Amino acid sequence: MFLLFLTLMITVFVVSSLLIFDWHWIIIGYLKNEPRYQGLPSAYWKARIERFEHSRSSDPTYSFDSLSANLLAHVGIRGGLNDPISLPTNDSVPVLLYLRKDSDLKIRRYVLSHLGAIDSPNEETIDALIEGLDNANTRLDSLMALEQCGPEASKAVPAILRLYNDGYEVEWCKSSLMAIAPDEAKKRGF
Repeated sequence: MFLLFLTLMITVFVVSSLLIFDWHWIIIGYLKNEPRYQGLPSAYWKARIERFEHSRSSDPTYSFDSLSANLLAHVGIRGGLNDPISLPTNDSVPVLLYLRKDSDLKIRRYVLSHLGAIDSPNEETIDALIEGLDNANTRLDSLMALEQCGPEASKAVPAILRLYNDGYEVEWCKSSLMAIAPDEAKKRGF
């Protein structure tokens, strides 16, 4: 009887620790061979980002959305104390690129804003941000992130000009073009 009770208690402890400490996301991510950042798979980071986004939306002292966070990032204020990937680097790019296609809009917006904060973004990062311009839900996040990339995002100019000509977020398009391609912006009288 005691052995059965002990086995049950150990099982409850192991299962609860797996659920509480995100071990199940780590195991799932490794089994799916997902990209890793700091040795942890994308599923783990997605769970952390979801928790972070939920805490931001439910905490009245932190009640601004990704757009507001992006605006703050625009002037050099990034992330927060609990931001899972507060200082994105090229090491985090594989996980961020993997998560950019997630079904959760909050995850996609988080990813786009963080891709724009990477110093010396690679071509794949710029391509992901350009791809984000095609989705009405992530368009503004992508514009702001491309602006943060500066001249390194020059291949985004045609897509931004298309948005500008379509009348979408004209001021943000102008601002992005001035940061990415100042000569092109001057030619257009911005």
